[in-house]
Amino acid sequence: MPRLVGVSRDEFIARLHELGFDWPEDGSDHAIMVRHKQKVKVPNKHHRKDIGPNKLREIIRVAGISRDEWLGIN
Repeated sequence: MPRLVGVSRDEFIARLHELGFDWPEDGSDHAIMVRHKQKVKVPNKHHRKDIGPNKLREIIRVAGISRDEWLGIN
């Protein structure tokens, strides 16, 4: 079974868009992406370029996205 790996912020946004989320809207602290009524905060760019696997796991769990859905496994 493939593992979750870190992704860049741009890859993260593109993948969420492929999964049906709208392009990011500016929020107060973070950009926000919306699918139906589900909102996801997009991490800001920091000195680290990638969103690590642990943070990615947390975000997709909160967004209601399964690990298999994120990885494109049917």
